[in-house]
Amino acid sequence: MPFSRRQILAGTLGAISLPALAASKLSVEPIRDLVIVGAGAAGLTAACLAAEQGVKRILILESEPLIGGSSLICGGFWAVSGTRLQQNLGVSDNDAAFFDDILEVGAHQNDPSLVRAFIENNRAQYDWVNRKGVLAQTLAPGAGTLRAHVFDARQLIARLYRLTQNYGVEIRTGKRVRNIVTDSEGRGVRGVETDSAFFPARAVLLACGGFSRNKAMLTKYSPQMRFVSTIAAQGCRGDGIIMAQKLGAGLADMQWLQASYAFLQNPTTIADMTFVNYHGGIIVNKEGRRFVDESLPYKLIAREVLKQSSARSFIVFDERIRRISERQPIDQRQWFRVPMASASTLAQAAPAYGIDAQTLTQTVANYNRAVLRGEDAHRGPISVNGGRLLCIEQPPLHILPVTLCLLGTYCGIKINARAQVLREDNKPIPRLWAAGEVTGGFHGASFIMGTAFGKAQTFARIAALDIVQTLREM
Repeated sequence: MPFSRRQILAGTLGAISLPALAASKLSVEPIRDLVIVGAGAAGLTAACLAAEQGVKRILILESEPLIGGSSLICGGFWAVSGTRLQQNLGVSDNDAAFFDDILEVGAHQNDPSLVRAFIENNRAQYDWVNRKGVLAQTLAPGAGTLRAHVFDARQLIARLYRLTQNYGVEIRTGKRVRNIVTDSEGRGVRGVETDSAFFPARAVLLACGGFSRNKAMLTKYSPQMRFVSTIAAQGCRGDGIIMAQKLGAGLADMQWLQASYAFLQNPTTIADMTFVNYHGGIIVNKEGRRFVDESLPYKLIAREVLKQSSARSFIVFDERIRRISERQPIDQRQWFRVPMASASTLAQAAPAYGIDAQTLTQTVANYNRAVLRGEDAHRGPISVNGGRLLCIEQPPLHILPVTLCLLGTYCGIKINARAQVLREDNKPIPRLWAAGEVTGGFHGASFIMGTAFGKAQTFARIAALDIVQTLREM
């Protein structure tokens, strides 16, 4: 006796409410082994790895017209420890040091099991990308140990896309997922819904980014963030978090939502970010006084900036530091186009931004004396010039007004070390995984430069391999 498509789906999906699907007038798609929500680095990586392990019916649903998500607009920094590139450049680093640094920068608010899972899989994923023909160009100077490997993010996305096509992965753009479907018998996720269709699946991976574009969510978790600009992808609306919460998923790190430092006024891309403070510039407030260790991670600096009057700050540096900065990866820009005040003395430049000229002049004089004595206690070493601090003295002297920007939210769905989505009681929601910016728990209170881009790909690897094993056992 032949079975109808409806009967086959009913048998496959168990106790899903098919009448409810019919009442909603959704079309029913063929069942997939894996449906991935989001076509950024995490989603594309997971699809490739799952396909390599033999998973056949893979579908990626992307809400936006183009693939790539926030990965396309990031700096391409991927923090990895113990690589050959580090060794070739004389950088001493290891996994244990990286593990400790992540926890320290995260103020030990991170989930150690997630950090450990990241460390154990991160270099393997980095090596996998290398084998696919995408190589790091150099290491980016910044805060702490040199471990931020600089990739061309667009090249990486393009390569991942080509691999998905070689593996027969189907990608549909302009398909915003609105709901995760579960059965009524507690056996877990059975698929997802868009506005027009139900996509049954044996496994679902959420890789759809954060919520930088959702003002209501930003205001809910950190009211001051609604006034901070963002360059995040348009699809970062918090869809994955909202849908997972409806299933009882827990959240992590929401209290640590914060912006990044330092961006030029009215930023539109990651190219509007500057690391000149890591190359020798000092940071002052509107009163012309220093207030923060300039070597701290840019999220921690941003936190201190928000405490200043009008949340305003400026980076002060000289021509020598500017020339050093423009040779570094993040600052390879046409500096003559950057709006800033430049003059032979700070007293001449300060009035352009209403900074007290006398105070600023004295601040820089005190700093220069401390540098010459080798005893400045207000900041750590810089990431160039052998780590040696530089006096700010070679004209023209520059004052650069900078602002804060929300690169991403870096908090979200609670997961375990297998990238399974967890309920508030820490029990996994069967057949549901998450990777990338949609997740929380890994970064804690702040993050090391390059761990966000690295986390997306590394936890995509963890999720993909766990999904493969789960599908084999089903």
